[in-house]
Amino acid sequence: MTEAQKPLSYYAWPLAVIGALASVGIAGTITIMLALDAKTDLIAQSPYEAGIAYQGVIDELTKGKELKLLKSFGITKGESGYTANLDLSPVDPPFTKVILEGAFPPDSSLDTSVSLNLPSEGAQTIQGPISIAKPGLWLFTVTFERGEERARYERRIFVP
Repeated sequence: MTEAQKPLSYYAWPLAVIGALASVGIAGTITIMLALDAKTDLIAQSPYEAGIAYQGVIDELTKGKELKLLKSFGITKGESGYTANLDLSPVDPPFTKVILEGAFPPDSSLDTSVSLNLPSEGAQTIQGPISIAKPGLWLFTVTFERGEERARYERRIFVP
């Protein structure tokens, strides 16, 4: 007596299970290979130097708060472009350089930078042109320098 031939559907479900397991294994292997080859910036190459640099920024911001050097800061739009207006408190000895940097939106990289010259030692008002590409909320950093000493202020300002 000959054995009856089994229908193809009899073999289909084991093949489907084996195929599903194989595809999961292949997808997992590809995922692991991609993850191992990916370059991430999550881990700093030199965390100590990055920490020291960040501490320097914190120290500059603290120095700015202690000196209360910047009374007011604003950006005005004129016919020829934008002008930065800074009102300063007198400090002895005076700072020699003012650097104004801005970023738009506040989380982006540096979009504009200008070095404003002090009109004279001990000047209490500084004005200077600044290039602004588009109106909106900007994050400005004002850095005062006196030799190696730096003081920093950060302000969010809406530029019309």
